Amino acid sequence: GTYQARVSIGPTVINKSIPIENIRPNDVEVKYNFKKEEGKVIKSNLLKGNAHVQYLNGFALKNANVQAKTVVQTMPRPFESFKEYRFSSSRTNSEPALQLFKQSTDDQGNINLNIQSDFKQFNGKSRLKIETEMQLPGGGVNISSESFMIDPFMRYVRIKQI
Repeated sequence: GTYQARVSIGPTVINKSIPIENIRPNDVEVKYNFKKEEGKVIKSNLLKGNAHVQYLNGFALKNANVQAKTVVQTMPRPFESFKEYRFSSSRTNSEPALQLFKQSTDDQGNINLNIQSDFKQFNGKSRLKIETEMQLPGGGVNISSESFMIDPFMRYVRIKQI
């Protein structure tokens, strides 16, 4: 809301309207568990697995609407040992945001994921930044983001620039 501040300095009185927003800290978290995930690297061209949504105190967020989108950024030089080589085309390295899913959690706060986007279309190892929005019972929204690497191919062809 808007509050009125009044400061008196001697005979001078200054009035100022101050807008103050009510900001709540995140009190919900989402944990992703993808099949073929090693650390933060997903070794598959498809995203399958599950997500668990819970309050920070550990209780499940039941029957909540959850949606996630991702920004995919291809990495032209994804391997430390081969920095002088390129592993992707010279086209743009960032794609517009993709809608991953829009589902509700079950009574245990779980969501089964079977995302049909084929990440081979990005022609190489990519970074996924997943932004998840969770609608809270009684109103309010929590937003969290997490990054993963996706490695959709078993082998790569490299090109050395001369």
